[in-house]
Amino acid sequence: MPQSGGPPRLLLFNILLIQHSISSVIKSVNLTTINTNQNDASIVIGNAFVDVNVDNINEAWDIYVGIDSQKGYHLEIDLNNTWGFHATKESAISFTMHSSTTTKPDDLDVLVTFSVNNNQYITALFAIDGKISNRIYPALCDTSSSPTVTLSTGDIKQCVDSDNCGNGGNTREDKATGVTGDGNYVPILPNNYDPTNRRTEWLLTISLVNNPITDTLYTTISNPSWNGWTQSCGYGDSFATNSGLQIYIGLDDADEQVSFTKFDIKYSYNTDNPTSHPTTNPTGW
Repeated sequence: MPQSGGPPRLLLFNILLIQHSISSVIKSVNLTTINTNQNDASIVIGNAFVDVNVDNINEAWDIYVGIDSQKGYHLEIDLNNTWGFHATKESAISFTMHSSTTTKPDDLDVLVTFSVNNNQYITALFAIDGKISNRIYPALCDTSSSPTVTLSTGDIKQCVDSDNCGNGGNTREDKATGVTGDGNYVPILPNNYDPTNRRTEWLLTISLVNNPITDTLYTTISNPSWNGWTQSCGYGDSFATNSGLQIYIGLDDADEQVSFTKFDIKYSYNTDNPTSHPTTNPTGW
């Protein structure tokens, strides 16, 4: 059953440890302003309505949200179908964001949407300013070993590119929940609203573990300052396989700004039968 309070972290960790104990990095890429298209991965500015300055000297995408800039994502990353997900095995894509922006801004929330075929998607909202916990949509964070929450469906890019889409309002944050979305995100568990100990900082890594056999998807959030502590949500619905992945990144509120310097992406899957008694922590995820 979905958990509304504190999740069974030990249970979930043991499940992930058993499932992900043997993995190999199949593909990887480092996207920068100098290297925007390599290894079947590419990054572009979202559209003409967003304010993104490409600083090739400092190798940074400088993003600023003007008062009228709520149409479209700021950056769009496309991974083609050689990035999976694997059709017959559990596989994972990890996505790490690097930034030169201070980790304690007055106001900074970063939206990241993961979409397959512009049909299935999830959207996460990362509170870099520490004012709220990190949040996610669909609006239920299932931490059980057999999650039942389904992925959102629809063309999320088209929705965010429009003037008004969804039931929640016309901000980028609201529209990123989709046509049938209501703009209501829920905390990724465990709740990390703890400005002194578990503030969300760069480097920020999001890992998607997709299993077409069990028809599940787990998303895990981590960064070095948490010293191994993680956040997770599960879905009883896997992403389509052999279809690649689109990653959309945006800011929301007026006057928010950030500089991204690099995006690291890795694609992994088990190359041997998983062991039921691993002796080391999982790697490559």
